[in-house]
Amino acid sequence: MQKKSISFSQTGQFSKIITDYLNNENVLTPFYTWKQDISEFDAIIPGKAAENIDRKLLTAELHQQYQGLTDNDLVNANILALQDENTFCVVTAHQLNIFGGPLYIVYKTLSVIKLCSTLSEKYPDKKFVPMFWLGSEDHDFEEINHVKVFGKNYTWNDGLKGATGQFNTAGISTVTNELFAAFGNGPFVDELKKIFTEAYLNNKTLADATRIILHSLFARFGLVVIDGAAPAFKAACSEIILEELIHQTAEKIVNETLQNLPYPTQAKPRNINLFYLSDNVRERIVYNASNQVYEVVNSDIVFTEAALREEVKLHPERFSPNVILRPLFQQKILPAIAFIGGAGEIAYWLQLKNLFAHFNIQFPMLLQRDSFVLVDAATNKKLQKLQLDPIDFFADEQALIAGYVKNNSGQELSIEAEKKEMDAIFEGLLKKAVSIDSTLDKAVLAEKQAVLNAIAKLESKLLKAEKAKMEVQIGQITAIRAKLLPEGGMQERSENFISWYLKMGPAFIDTLLSFTEQPAQTVTLLVFEE
Repeated sequence: MQKKSISFSQTGQFSKIITDYLNNENVLTPFYTWKQDISEFDAIIPGKAAENIDRKLLTAELHQQYQGLTDNDLVNANILALQDENTFCVVTAHQLNIFGGPLYIVYKTLSVIKLCSTLSEKYPDKKFVPMFWLGSEDHDFEEINHVKVFGKNYTWNDGLKGATGQFNTAGISTVTNELFAAFGNGPFVDELKKIFTEAYLNNKTLADATRIILHSLFARFGLVVIDGAAPAFKAACSEIILEELIHQTAEKIVNETLQNLPYPTQAKPRNINLFYLSDNVRERIVYNASNQVYEVVNSDIVFTEAALREEVKLHPERFSPNVILRPLFQQKILPAIAFIGGAGEIAYWLQLKNLFAHFNIQFPMLLQRDSFVLVDAATNKKLQKLQLDPIDFFADEQALIAGYVKNNSGQELSIEAEKKEMDAIFEGLLKKAVSIDSTLDKAVLAEKQAVLNAIAKLESKLLKAEKAKMEVQIGQITAIRAKLLPEGGMQERSENFISWYLKMGPAFIDTLLSFTEQPAQTVTLLVFEE
């Protein structure tokens, strides 16, 4: 296997705010607390230790959530360890994408596992637990109800509403059976079928199913999966909930930050950044100033301030944070010293530093997750035959093809020499014309441009004629690029882990982990060989 690297900025796939953040540009320093450097944990750890984390509540709730799961000795040990004031965690989070979702969910999970391993070596007197926060209260079903495997999309079309974590998985059996039929034969088919059967066909909720998948893949590394929707966790965040409802704090603070953040807004705060949960419903709460009441949109539910305070006291689980407040809930509940996420996640966390300060919650270190491009052995063989490097495919597709044709043609297709000759000829013409009549300069320059345009058209025709001779190779280049950068985007956002796991089993996870690096500074291309 070969490892190749390309910087995030060189890929052309990541936003400027992320490339600037990774490059430690000064413009972003006011928006985070800690540099992306392991030595920073010397200060982060004592700061988090000083917070009043309810560790007994945390471990009790996690034990409850893990009831019924087997083969989790290391996970149980990590849950118990969270009671100790010398135990901390590194956390990532995501929605409940079916069948494991895009590859980057695997990558971000391995990133937290890797960082915990690194921290354990640096601080042997402390314990570090990798954690995955389930986005169980998300309501964007269309974002999670599909998966792409073997080039085909499989979609769960139940039309369910409300918080996705509570969705009953009975309706996914049709998709599961269709996917199983595509697995074919292989050494790890039965293992993967067992994981998905246990997750979707023997459980009640999508949150439980997602925990089982993550547990099956990563329990041997001690990964702890947490569902923040638990009533006890919401009760621990009731002060944040009440302040947001009564004073609309987040909008004021985050908007002030956004005025100074010279990048496009990743997540715009609302007046109230909370949803109200009821049966199959997750709807925004808005304040009606004219009537001085709180309303749940698309419903008949209305609260006075007094009634709302009582509702928070009795049923905190009915209040669900949006993307602006969710990080606060996470850091309030967990002894988390770092958050690892994707580019979009890091971008919205950079809006929140002052909001954390308002609630006296330490802002964690923000780290970009690892990012891989996987080049299978068959693709690698084609690349070798074409004498191309996978990194070449991050260039514009047409520029890549044009360069390949020029480099592999038996003819000279470049007109650079002719352009230089034309420049010299017209330079002489310009001097002669201006010496006769100074107003003729524009006419000479116009004629020069017309000639250069004509030569460029001829070059294009030469290139087109030569492309026709290399139709097979160009088709291969196009197919390879579609595999490495599907629809022009990162492979990890489109492909799923299933096709790789069917071939390699747990060794696929082990291989990725061996190449995972935190903090991540480059995209890693893994080239598999026969």
